[in-house]
Amino acid sequence: MLLHMLSHPLPQVKAETYHCCLEITKECLGVHNVTKSVSSLCNGIHFLLHPKVLYEICVFGIQDPKSEVNTAAKAILLYLLQGRLMMTALTWNKFIESLCPVIPILQGYADTEDPLGNCILLLSKASSDTEEILPCTTRLKSMLRLLLVKKPSVRSLALKLLAFHLTSEDGADTKRPLIDAWSSLQSYEFIHCEETYRTQTG
Repeated sequence: MLLHMLSHPLPQVKAETYHCCLEITKECLGVHNVTKSVSSLCNGIHFLLHPKVLYEICVFGIQDPKSEVNTAAKAILLYLLQGRLMMTALTWNKFIESLCPVIPILQGYADTEDPLGNCILLLSKASSDTEEILPCTTRLKSMLRLLLVKKPSVRSLALKLLAFHLTSEDGADTKRPLIDAWSSLQSYEFIHCEETYRTQTG
């Protein structure tokens, strides 16, 4: 039923459905709930974590021509991506599992200067003192895709993430050829020049 409402042919119905989903998400994950029990809060958003529902929001909602719909869809995703502290580990893991199939689509919105775009970038980040959000293989694929994004700032960050990943993984010092993180970053100039060439000759 929810999928039918999210994709309803009448714009008013679709917009109202997204608005209601956003209000529920705000109510469950808003900062005003910081002192409440996490387990009692995140149950209210489980209906959004079904893979088909997330797919509908990520693929069609944020691209909808009606501003009321795409704005609400982006806000819902932003609340979910920023809501880890308001969710139980089980709910967060379910969200990430459902999100993985649409990450290639979401990465088209990756941006260092946009709140949602930055949250999408954070999915690919990991360091020695923080837990990885995505499974290792999925995260590696996400970094490689980010190298193909149009924005130079995103590609630059992707290159840094990839260099860090390759130089910090287990047994990196025994693999050949040896990868130097700093030398790897210099190849960003090549990526930039390649895009410039395509623009001039296209």
